[in-house]
Amino acid sequence: MKTRTSLLLAAALLASFAVACSRQATPTPTPSPAANSASPSATATPTPTKTPALPMATNGAAIPAAVAQVVAAVTTRNAAPLLALVDYQQVGCTTAQGAGGPPKCKPGDAAGTLYKRFPSGACEGEWAEDASSVISQIVPAVGPLYGAAMITPPASDSEPFWPKGDTVVMFRSGRAGGSGGYFILSKDRIVRAHILCDRGAGSEESTIKSVGATSYYIAPTAP
Repeated sequence: MKTRTSLLLAAALLASFAVACSRQATPTPTPSPAANSASPSATATPTPTKTPALPMATNGAAIPAAVAQVVAAVTTRNAAPLLALVDYQQVGCTTAQGAGGPPKCKPGDAAGTLYKRFPSGACEGEWAEDASSVISQIVPAVGPLYGAAMITPPASDSEPFWPKGDTVVMFRSGRAGGSGGYFILSKDRIVRAHILCDRGAGSEESTIKSVGATSYYIAPTAP
């Protein structure tokens, strides 16, 4: 009886030893760093965005067809379509001397004689007899589009005889040392076209504000 009891006890011990060994042979899994909730997560650095100096139009206004025509013509270097949009001004001439004001009267013409002219120029205003020469000079000279904006004419105006328009389309400088330019539109007609006077950094933004721009149809992007 003792022998049988000893054999049963030995068998039980062997079984317990086998179970213990099998438990020690199985490694305890270690959580990976990705699964560790205590590990810090990477924080993405936000990319800075350029904020337009003027707001976008908020009244649901669509880009006017004439604005799209001007942009397309300048982008393709084709001045011809713009000539059909030109609106000449009927303005009485002046015999006064000095820059600015209405067009100067030709010899023999009385002050107030009506002339058909197109406002243009750069640092000083000009009254061109032929708008095609002005448009043909600006289109190949300017660079990519800067922006297009609605206009509310400023209260203080150094050129009260010039038409004010309701839209401005501004283009950047076309080359190193070159100059940008802009077109003033009234409804679907071009009433003025100019080369930028200031060629420094920020000249487009300062000029677009000076003509009374209030909100963008097409906001500026990085050049």
